[in-house]
Amino acid sequence: MAATATPTTDRADATPTPRTRGRFSEHDLGLLAIRVIAGVVFIAHGGQKLFGWFNGNGLTGTAQFFESAGYSPGKPLAFLAGLAELGGGALLIVGLGTSFAGAALIATMAGATAVKADAGKNAFFAMNSGYEYELLLTVLALGITLVGAGRLSIDHGRPWDRGVVRYALAAGGIVVGIITVLVR
Repeated sequence: MAATATPTTDRADATPTPRTRGRFSEHDLGLLAIRVIAGVVFIAHGGQKLFGWFNGNGLTGTAQFFESAGYSPGKPLAFLAGLAELGGGALLIVGLGTSFAGAALIATMAGATAVKADAGKNAFFAMNSGYEYELLLTVLALGITLVGAGRLSIDHGRPWDRGVVRYALAAGGIVVGIITVLVR
């Protein structure tokens, strides 16, 4: 017999989750899968920016690109973007400080989305040099930040893994992302 889908909560301010017979649900397994894959993607992108991994430009090349896209000074901003992606991706994988990592990734990817939208002359689809992929990563980071890491994480049950904290961090990431776009 399958587990019932009657909502329950672990804490007073927690989002309702499906009842489970064990210690975690398919919801938690899904969040783990999303966090791990997103984390690997962000680590790879951060590694490209910082170290030239996977045919990336490294810090110097990324800094030059940032300068050409209107982000100055390029080197410190490229370092921060690479650090947000590499560090944020690692934190997503283990589920530690997930919403903090998500907020940094939202801000970073909002800037990347704006740069790609300008470079692609506002084309949407990636095959036309559009911003589709960057937007998808931005929304993925937003979703993870709002929902949290789930039970299969170090964050589970910690004071910072509460709805109001996650919502504030998501809003902060959006605000910083907007400011990042406007100041370039």
